[in-house]
Amino acid sequence: MIYVAICDDESHMLDQMHRIISNTFSSNQIECELSCFQSGAEMLKTHRLNAFDIIFLDILMPDYNGFDVAKKVRSISDKTLLLFVTSQDELVYDSFDYHPFYFLRKGDESTFTQSLSDTVRKIIDFMKRNEMISIKLNSGETRTICLQDILFLSSNRNMVHYHLISGDYIPVREQLSDSDSRLQTYGFLRIHKQYIVNMNKILKLDSSRDASILLPPNVILPIGRKYREQALLLYREFLRRIT
Repeated sequence: MIYVAICDDESHMLDQMHRIISNTFSSNQIECELSCFQSGAEMLKTHRLNAFDIIFLDILMPDYNGFDVAKKVRSISDKTLLLFVTSQDELVYDSFDYHPFYFLRKGDESTFTQSLSDTVRKIIDFMKRNEMISIKLNSGETRTICLQDILFLSSNRNMVHYHLISGDYIPVREQLSDSDSRLQTYGFLRIHKQYIVNMNKILKLDSSRDASILLPPNVILPIGRKYREQALLLYREFLRRIT
């Protein structure tokens, strides 16, 4: 469950944002609990008791302004994702002191609806990248790793190696097709009968005749002919979501 706060002194904005955020999380099969506040002080009372994962915060409010609220939020939890909402673009530079995840500009309803929906999808992608997964080792033990630490997977017969950004790898007895089924919703892409890559780590995709993927620090993996068309399509869709 993800806990989300929306703080804005205008009731029609709260209603609009609640509807958009709720629908976007729901359409991505993610459970969230939304709480709406018209006062920064009231939102902070709840946040102190049980910190929100995400806060959408209007900057211009009558009791506390959004920056005052953000400062107190950061003193309680530095992991909360802060998103500022305002009609005044010039305030965006002042918001950087509070390490916001994003800055949303109020505008006409259609434009704002699209912008907010896109932003929620960016949040979903960000949270998925930082999730933890459990891998059963050949010894029978279980190891938990962050998805963000995985660079790519390679297979050799019935063994899969999880290659990490540290340069280490974890050997696991499983089929690459099973790994693909488990990881594809987290931004991983099958590019070859032997390789799955973390799309968040791709430095360059070469779509020429000898198609390949460049990963850090200087890892080059081929894109199999069988996988090329689908891989290019999925990677383009991924880039559209995160930019």
